[in-house]
Amino acid sequence: MRLSWNGDRDSMQLLAIIDTICHKVIVTDEIERRYLHDCEALRKKYPQCPPLLNSSKLYLLWKETSKVDDKRLSHELPHLNGESEIKDEDREFARLAKLTDATLVTNDDPLIGHGHRLGFKTMSVSDALQMALRTR
Repeated sequence: MRLSWNGDRDSMQLLAIIDTICHKVIVTDEIERRYLHDCEALRKKYPQCPPLLNSSKLYLLWKETSKVDDKRLSHELPHLNGESEIKDEDREFARLAKLTDATLVTNDDPLIGHGHRLGFKTMSVSDALQMALRTR
């Protein structure tokens, strides 16, 4: 979602497709806290940024309609073998993807590579968008 904040076209289009075809968006308590904190800080800095306002509004709508699965606690996620290769700020995303068998969508090439090696699904925003458009 963060890529959509700056108007990344693929990210914004992917969010719109996720809104229509995905049953759940999975987060943990800590991922959500960080996301909402970062979003609020950016909204204060850029109060009239349409991409930021639209993506944050979409997330809050998902929360209201129970599309966001936020039942998992960060400190309870099982560690991954070999996760020391992953940047600290990305480990929670990797653990959650592995635990839930969800696909982690990112433009972080090293994280995508770690996913392949450590057994959790990852793909770039552009690859996820292409796949979503094919299955739509």
